[in-house]
Amino acid sequence: RIAKIATTVHQPLQNLLKQSAELNTLSFLFKPVILLFKRAFKQLDLYRLWDSLFTADSPSCFSRFVAAAALILLFPKLLIHTNQTLGEVMSFADLFIGEVEITSVINLASILMKQMPRGSPLYDFVNEPVPDRDDYRHYTPKYFKPK
Repeated sequence: RIAKIATTVHQPLQNLLKQSAELNTLSFLFKPVILLFKRAFKQLDLYRLWDSLFTADSPSCFSRFVAAAALILLFPKLLIHTNQTLGEVMSFADLFIGEVEITSVINLASILMKQMPRGSPLYDFVNEPVPDRDDYRHYTPKYFKPK
């Protein structure tokens, strides 16, 4: 979903991701997204980002737009400083994603979210909510019995 957001507005990024099957999966963004960018940005920037994330209309969807915005802003540096292999891009993204100005990331993410045409198949695909699974709420461990 992040790749779809970023590549619809950024053609050179789309070309780069098409060239490499390793980069097309965006596995180098997995750690920052899973940790909600906790290790990626400085503490004050992180609080500002989290404030934007959790006050968004749909927080789970807005985090996708934040990741796409960070990817778009990192793109020129990826071209200059890496040879576009997965290992180099992963280490580069880990080191330099925090150097991106947080206001630029948040502003670009909100612009990308507003530009997504409502009712289109792309809008429905990108804004699909995170599944809510009731079966996990009543889970009882097999080997550990709570008292």
